[in-house]
This record gives sequence, structure tokens and C-alpha cells, in this order.
Amino acid sequence: ALRGGHPRRGRDAYLVSCQPCHGDRAQGNPDLNAPKLTAQNDWYVYHQLVKFASGVRGGHPADFEGSQMQAIARSLPDRQTMKDIATYIRTLK
Repeated sequence: ALRGGHPRRGRDAYLVSCQPCHGDRAQGNPDLNAPKLTAQNDWYVYHQLVKFASGVRGGHPADFEGSQMQAIARSLPDRQTMKDIATYIRTLK
């Protein structure tokens, strides 16, 4: 499990940055190609956010959803916020 995340802070960040596409319970939205996040481990969610923020993921011109995720991940203030979000999502399982 991911360590050092704070679910209460993660909830606030999730509701602003993630909920519009992934849903209020991280259930996903097929119409937006937004996957269910509760199916993933917290460490995986965190590392994917890091990859989107750094440009490792989402850089292909044909990857519309990936470019959206890059923008969202880059809008998060820091990696601690990414940990907090991943930890919050774990509480939804």
C-alpha cells in the first residue's frame, strides 16, 4: 500500500480534479473513457498521476484522454496531493 497519503485532503482534491470524469465514487464513466479507479491499487494510481504530470503518459497526439489527464495531473500542486488522492480513492473500495 502507498504510504504517507491523507484521505481527507485527498477527498477535496479528488472532488475538484477527478470527480468530473471519474465520478463521485471513482466508479468511472465509459462515455468519457474514464476508467473505474477503485479497481486499481493506490500505488498504481499515484504512479500513473506522476507519469501523466511528467509527460511519460498522455503525450501521443491521438491520445485525447491522455492529454486531458496530463493537464489535470499537471494542475495538481505536488506529489503529496497525488498521494492524498490515491489514498482517498482507496477508501472508496
